[in-house]
Amino acid sequence: MARGNPYPVGVTAAALLLVLGAAVLHAGWNALTKRAGDPVVFLWWVGMVASALYTPIALAVLARHGFSAAAVPFVIGTIVLHALYFFTLGRAYATGDFSLVYPIARGLGPLLVAVFSGRLIGELLMAVEYAGVLLDAAERPPAFEKLPGIRALHGEQVEREEMRLRQPDGRLV
Repeated sequence: MARGNPYPVGVTAAALLLVLGAAVLHAGWNALTKRAGDPVVFLWWVGMVASALYTPIALAVLARHGFSAAAVPFVIGTIVLHALYFFTLGRAYATGDFSLVYPIARGLGPLLVAVFSGRLIGELLMAVEYAGVLLDAAERPPAFEKLPGIRALHGEQVEREEMRLRQPDGRLV
């Protein structure tokens, strides 16, 4: 049985500008990290500043929607994975060339999600989705993975699991 188009609404100009802006910012902070005297320390400070900026927003969301004990392993897992990622990214930028480190760092995340999501949370991918992940890991143009049937997997598996655990009122179980 054929699937329908998973993207029934076209991309708006605002959405396109947000995606392009995010790409520029992402490449920019990676370039700044590479130029920093100590990339690990630079990324630590970026994390501290970002945490300070996001804390009021997070507290407001928690006050409105609550927080379930079932979410704690996901929060801890996210913190650990991000800390490891930024530490290894900083070490890689300290010793490696930007043109090598950036594409590997960008493509490795979706590849790891695709490989381990089936084993860890039972999220199995279709062949076309694996093709999208492999193209992304091979550093094809990011717009290519947005074609119908090829999903961007950077956060999709986590979002699906979160939606599975979300109550109708918005709280996580």
